[in-house]
Amino acid sequence: MKSLKTIAAISLVPLMVLAIESVKPETICDRFVNSDDQKFCQKKIQKLNADSYLSGICQKQFDDDAFWDCMELSQVASFDPKKIDHCSVTEMGDQQRIACLKAEAKFSTSPQAQFQPFEKDTQSLRKPANQ
Repeated sequence: MKSLKTIAAISLVPLMVLAIESVKPETICDRFVNSDDQKFCQKKIQKLNADSYLSGICQKQFDDDAFWDCMELSQVASFDPKKIDHCSVTEMGDQQRIACLKAEAKFSTSPQAQFQPFEKDTQSLRKPANQ
């Protein structure tokens, strides 16, 4: 009887790991109704080189801006599917899902550096007052 419980427990592990729906990034543009939006999406997705597990989570974003924020994380971070599995919960809101992904992301650069505005050197752009 003990071995039967062990076999049942072991057989459930792959199901838990595969809770994230893997989605081909190319198919995620079906969320857009307008053909121009779909074409724009296809071009952008090709540039992002998005991961299929991240795409599966991002497709759950309700708002289009939140969807793009989610997909653009692929440019600055990598994700372990096992660690982001809990981010795929349908009951999460768009901002909660992004926060969850950022918390589990392995950033290639400092996460703050990616989201801070670029500051120009305004001193070199100033013209003398007499010109």
